[in-house]
Amino acid sequence: MSGAPARIIVIVCMASFFCGGGYGATFLLPVLFEGFGAGTELVGIVLGAAAISTLLTVAYAGHISDLIGRAPSVGLSGLLLAAANAGFALSGGDAAVLILAGIVAGIGWGLFYCLSAIILAVLVEPSSRARMFLVSHACLMAGIGSAPLLAPFTESVGAPLALAFVLVAVGATLSGLALFAIAPAIRREEGVRKVEGVARLSLGAARLIFASEARFPIIMVGLGACVFAGFHAYQTVIAEAAGVNYAYFFSIYALTVVSFRVVLAVTAPKVPLYLASAWLLAAMTAGSALFLVLGGSLVLYALAAFLLGIGYGIAYALIKAIVANEAPEGLAPQAMQIFNLSYFVGVFAFPGLGGLIIAKFGAMTFVLIMAVLAAIECAIAIQRHARQRSLEAARAVRA
Repeated sequence: MSGAPARIIVIVCMASFFCGGGYGATFLLPVLFEGFGAGTELVGIVLGAAAISTLLTVAYAGHISDLIGRAPSVGLSGLLLAAANAGFALSGGDAAVLILAGIVAGIGWGLFYCLSAIILAVLVEPSSRARMFLVSHACLMAGIGSAPLLAPFTESVGAPLALAFVLVAVGATLSGLALFAIAPAIRREEGVRKVEGVARLSLGAARLIFASEARFPIIMVGLGACVFAGFHAYQTVIAEAAGVNYAYFFSIYALTVVSFRVVLAVTAPKVPLYLASAWLLAAMTAGSALFLVLGGSLVLYALAAFLLGIGYGIAYALIKAIVANEAPEGLAPQAMQIFNLSYFVGVFAFPGLGGLIIAKFGAMTFVLIMAVLAAIECAIAIQRHARQRSLEAARAVRA
């Protein structure tokens, strides 16, 4: 790919890094709030407000896109993430300002996460979408993982933690402005490719999508999001129950996801997406199950983190390509919005259920449930691949 589409893709991927940092900085909120003298209760309120605004924004992202355009909407997301992080830095501990910043962060993150992927899906051919999503999500994960590292940097130079949020805000601002600058080029590409202009989500569109083959990746991403969120939200509890140090999990998982997404984007063989997903989800299932037998082994713990990273971390991009490819004609933007809604419902809702399960039945019961969910997602991928193979064989016989 060359010319305008290539330049647009590079800018969107760079924006993925900086806007990912805008979200990743929220991991530093407990430390920031502690410096303000605020307790964890306020952290929970701010993150809860961000979660609600994210879900609502994803549901209405198509409406916003139809109103002002896809590229300006994504550009706006960068500016909103910048404003939110500036708000965190300059709040002085004011609860109302912090809650408002959390809401703005959720809106910005929901817009960027949903609409940036739709722009990429428009610019590349269906056969290249998996590769492109691997690259963009590697940039996104790198940004999310890099933002918390600004905390030790600010400490090393003797600056307050608020500087980390200011730096993130600067990066998000530049990304937003760059996306506004390429908006005309994106509109030209959409015109050349005769892209459907209406992206708003409606009940009628949702019915058509759930009646199509696109319903399977939507279900799959919801299951995978439960596993992802459960292991991340309660890793400290799970690691303590297993007798290992949770810090190894986060470092190995992030390194695996970023490195393998880049490597596979460059070298990935031509393998059917459902087949590739099935193998990766089998690795995720195995990694989940390993937590049940760790027995304090750091080697097994590292292997479990690696398998989860290469499993869900890579399969997610492939499943997103499947939903874009299998959506009904003209409804790819709406299908991807529902896909993102399924993901965020799993990410935000399942940890709440997980807390109840751990309190009543223990951490290992929670791990067992996540291993079962991973196995179900893997089974769906296997079934869909087998179904597609049988349909191809039937068509070949008729031909």
